[in-house]
Amino acid sequence: MEEEEELSLNDVFLHVHTENHDEKTLIDGRSACLHIKIERRREELTQVTPDQPVDEMQLYYDALRDCPKGRVYGLGSYCNNPQI
Repeated sequence: MEEEEELSLNDVFLHVHTENHDEKTLIDGRSACLHIKIERRREELTQVTPDQPVDEMQLYYDALRDCPKGRVYGLGSYCNNPQI
């Protein structure tokens, strides 16, 4: 049996928040805003420390710092997974 590839938070977010799961057309402004924040932060981090891997979980927490109730919009219990 072939080993499954582990999905990143970004993969899950794009699958859930795009029309017909095309991973291109975001379904609403809130999703688009969050995606833009995360991509900008990822770009900043890769420019500052190109040799170090980017912590995907921290990208989401940083982007969602101002969100009500501190909930990770669009990822649900995935963010509570201890393997991440």
